[in-house]
Amino acid sequence: MNFLGIEFEVKNKPLLDPAFMPLSLFNRAFLKTAKKPISIAVERNGGYTCLYDTFIHGTEDKFEADCYYVERLVKFLL
Repeated sequence: MNFLGIEFEVKNKPLLDPAFMPLSLFNRAFLKTAKKPISIAVERNGGYTCLYDTFIHGTEDKFEADCYYVERLVKFLL
């Protein structure tokens, strides 16, 4: 499967939803080729801040994949 320029294999595709994409497979394939460090800070109650370090590609051809990865990650952290 190719999603936003990231290639990964889905072994058991669901019959009722053949376009289903497990996010964990996308994340693993994305991080194999991402090399540019990025930090995401999420402010919590009481003035606490959660900091998450990860990587993106940071290139023009992978811009949409970077945005998708960061968006999903921020939603997960929230």
